[in-house]
Amino acid sequence: MSEKKYWEHYDGSNPELVVMFLPAESLLSDALILDAGLFTYASEKNVALATPISLLAMLWAVAKGWQEFQFSERADEIVIEAKRLNSNVKNFVQRFGETGEKLEKAVNQYNSTLTGYKTMRTTLDKFESFEIWNEEIPDPNSIEVLVDPIPDKE
Repeated sequence: MSEKKYWEHYDGSNPELVVMFLPAESLLSDALILDAGLFTYASEKNVALATPISLLAMLWAVAKGWQEFQFSERADEIVIEAKRLNSNVKNFVQRFGETGEKLEKAVNQYNSTLTGYKTMRTTLDKFESFEIWNEEIPDPNSIEVLVDPIPDKE
């Protein structure tokens, strides 16, 4: 079987072994009775002897190995995406914090301007008492809402 060199038929990837399927357990048993070194000889030629039961075990092992291989490749992708997500979250939280700081500054600026308006209001009240104009000037409302800080990591 090894003389046929099945592995030469594959482009770029060489199988490590060829599986020789024996359709009955008794065939392998009879062959081993005649030649006890058959397994050693086959393995030296990169040939695995497989009966129905051992072929199922081989296929199961290959399937599990393939699953592990795919998982390990996906794990690398997951690590890359997790690092990207981590970076995006850091940037988002930083921008979110900066927005909160700017919002707080805007509220403080508004309330500061409102304080200036209140001092100006005393003069406006005097003008209203002179009845120079008919309409009353409404007072703006102060903003008492506080921006919650981003909690620190504990």
